[in-house]
Amino acid sequence: MPTSRISESTRVLLQLLRQSRTLAGLTQVDMAGALSLKQSDVSKIERGVRKIDVMELRRWAVAVGVPFEEFARELDERWSQFERTHRYLAARRT
Repeated sequence: MPTSRISESTRVLLQLLRQSRTLAGLTQVDMAGALSLKQSDVSKIERGVRKIDVMELRRWAVAVGVPFEEFARELDERWSQFERTHRYLAARRT
């Protein structure tokens, strides 16, 4: 799937994945090893070309040193902020 076709809400997830990995000081190669994937798969996940399932998402959180519940809570907060901003901007346009 080309990056231009990724929904804005999905971009929130992709940003969190990339940020969490880099903040943990992990390269894509490191992350691939932690997830038993190829580096190219990690790249595809971060670009939205390859989907990530919930078990991989949990392993991602563990690899970056964040409890899954906290990772999910952060994702939910970011999605909520995105939705609030989106609604606010939509209301301003009308």
